Amino acid sequence: MLLVRPEDSQVPIFDTTAIHAAAAIEIALAG
Repeated sequence: MLLVRPEDSQVPIFDTTAIHAAAAIEIALAG
């Protein structure tokens, strides 16, 4: 869930929770 919606900002907004979760899964599966 994003606290700031894309329409609230003039710059791109990224869901960093999803990005970090995906990176953690990749690291865990890599070994």
